[in-house]
Amino acid sequence: MGHFTIFLPEEKKADVRWGMVHKMQFPLFRKNKSESKIGYVIHVTGEGIKTEYRLFKSPNGEWFKDPEGKTELNDSMLISIKNAIIEKELSGQ
Repeated sequence: MGHFTIFLPEEKKADVRWGMVHKMQFPLFRKNKSESKIGYVIHVTGEGIKTEYRLFKSPNGEWFKDPEGKTELNDSMLISIKNAIIEKELSGQ
């Protein structure tokens, strides 16, 4: 598990913790298959309020709100968080 801090619009700061999330799939007549994603738990603080978000990134770079990959990011705050995480990861932390 890793940890870093990102800065968001409106003077907000976020504490990000990340790690691998493994989802087991059990098909009836096939070998068990494991699908891994990177999971992020983000605590955003600003104006005396602390909010928690959870994001997941698939191996091919798609971002979701759930580990199953069914709900895409549909909120401006989530997109800002995603962009800040990508920027931080590209800069080498």
